Amino acid sequence: MTVDNEAIGEKFRFGELVEIPKNLRRLILSCGIMILQKFTGSNMINYYKPIVYQNTMNLTKNTSLI
Repeated sequence: MTVDNEAIGEKFRFGELVEIPKNLRRLILSCGIMILQKFTGSNMINYYKPIVYQNTMNLTKNTSLI
């Protein structure tokens, strides 16, 4: 339903991200979360977790990914 409503309207402009206050707030929030993930190292933990599980728990590659 929402996709149909958007298809009827105008094309998206990147300027809408900063012109509309709600969109600007969402953009700042999402960029802030991304930056904080980089600073805390949670991306690194999620990336290397299967490798650690394979080496320490002797799990297979597929099992460690699950």
